[in-house]
Amino acid sequence: MVLKHIFIEYEIENQNHFFNSDITSDDANFGDGTLNGRFVYKDSRFTLAIFPNKKLTIKQVKVSGDLETARKRKTRYLLNGYQSWTDTREYSAKEKEKSVGYMPGFVNRKYAFNSYGDYSFCGPKLSKGNFHGWTYAYVRQENDYEFLGSLSELNSSCENPIPEAKQSFAFGLIRFDTKTGTVEIYADSYRMDYEIVDPVVMIDAVLLTGSEDGVFERYFEIAGIQKPEVEPVMGWTSWYDFYQKINENCLLENVKGVASCSVNKTNPFKVFQIDDGYEPFVGDWLSVNSKKFPNGLETVTKAAKEKNLKIGIWFAPFSAEKKSKTYKDHPDWFCKNEKGKDVLCGCNWSGFYGMDIYNQEVRDYITRCCRHFIDDLGFSLLKIDFLYSVCLVARKDKTRGQVMHDAMVFFREASKGAELLGCGVPLGSAFGLVDYCRIGTDVSLNWDDKGYMRLCHRERPSTKYTILNSLYRRQLDGRAFLNDPDVFLLRTYNEKLGSERKSLLSQINALAGSLVFTSDNPSSYDEEQLSNLEKVISLAKAKIKGVENSGNRIVVTYDPLDGENREKTLRFNRKNGKII
Repeated sequence: MVLKHIFIEYEIENQNHFFNSDITSDDANFGDGTLNGRFVYKDSRFTLAIFPNKKLTIKQVKVSGDLETARKRKTRYLLNGYQSWTDTREYSAKEKEKSVGYMPGFVNRKYAFNSYGDYSFCGPKLSKGNFHGWTYAYVRQENDYEFLGSLSELNSSCENPIPEAKQSFAFGLIRFDTKTGTVEIYADSYRMDYEIVDPVVMIDAVLLTGSEDGVFERYFEIAGIQKPEVEPVMGWTSWYDFYQKINENCLLENVKGVASCSVNKTNPFKVFQIDDGYEPFVGDWLSVNSKKFPNGLETVTKAAKEKNLKIGIWFAPFSAEKKSKTYKDHPDWFCKNEKGKDVLCGCNWSGFYGMDIYNQEVRDYITRCCRHFIDDLGFSLLKIDFLYSVCLVARKDKTRGQVMHDAMVFFREASKGAELLGCGVPLGSAFGLVDYCRIGTDVSLNWDDKGYMRLCHRERPSTKYTILNSLYRRQLDGRAFLNDPDVFLLRTYNEKLGSERKSLLSQINALAGSLVFTSDNPSSYDEEQLSNLEKVISLAKAKIKGVENSGNRIVVTYDPLDGENREKTLRFNRKNGKII
């Protein structure tokens, strides 16, 4: 990749202005009399700052260049999906990425499918051979990588190359056009309305070449992201057996089942996590559904602690559903669009909305919820979900990336004393700010969800897609956080995957993840299932050496780290999940 051009569109007093400039120097000042700026390229890192002479509104900022390896044989392209659930994998130049545009407009508006991802701000729909992503991307030819990684949105400790300009924390939107051989990186989104008065860094990124480990290690080293201090762990979550239909009795039964599991005379499960369904409505976190939990959550948490299990709880701190008391009683707590209307963030529950984290009452409420879970109930793991809702509505005074960054920094402080498992979050904003993070969409109890759901957004539940996400985001594990590939299933009840796909799922989760959960009750396992669980435990120690793809065929090469000094392979068909 070679950088060649800078483009800025901005508005002053309702008049549009355009600035174009070729990149001719590694340290260049530029301007047109109304807008000035500086571009610095040093030690693989490039930074673009804008110095306004008066108040202006930024509409688009882009640095572009040549994608020199475009369309070469066996070239593979990966652009990281917008948030945890967005499907992410390597593509060939002959492929096309999916869009929510497959659904009729009235269906999208009713169910807010476009709110789950970046569909409203990622730019025009892409054709075959054109791809887009966020935070990082690479071009791979066998073992050689060209890597483009944004630093802007990260909670980075690295020094600002243009210190006279403040950081905007803008997301990095990356687009590849393999037909024209073009690479582009945009500040925050394809279009924006970002008002500035003071100097601000709009794009900050690195261009790296080398091996897989080499480019990812260097990226996180430059970013100054501290490696996670937590350890890999196995555990249990209620979601993929009961979904919202949990109650005190079924959780107590599973506490006993999880605690009774023994593999080689040791219980591999260390965490018991209660998922969605305990609260009256999403957003009302300080009370529980008394019909399901007549004694509150304390009976369950006490039982789990007595079995030496770490206890975790799910909640969506920045969201509240339409039926919740929180939404009804505090309309001023929620983000509004330019017309002053609340913005639907998705169709889960009764429909839900994102909170304004710059409202002090919102911050006080979220902090109270954290302290209630941690101090009053003794939870030591918080699974925080649907985090993207906080930055769905664009602001004029902050970039989307800054809103997400500020929300994550605030929550990290509010939740002191607990480990964090992030989910439904733009990944760059979570680097170094959560201990564990989901790297794929939800597992579905069949291979690829219901037929009509396949027409929906890229963030929908799908075992097929989450397996690929686990493989193609594997490089984040141990660098940005510890990876959560979602659950494996070994049970024979309440699932339609079948034995072969369950085996594939469990192997991929063990190889690519460090937080390895199930929703099975282990007390139901027979000897064969216990043997399969032992294989999962063994594979969790292995290291993936490479992933190759040709058509629908995926080949995973890994080192078992069993002392035998030989590599093994796992081959499967990504379309149907059959092991080859």
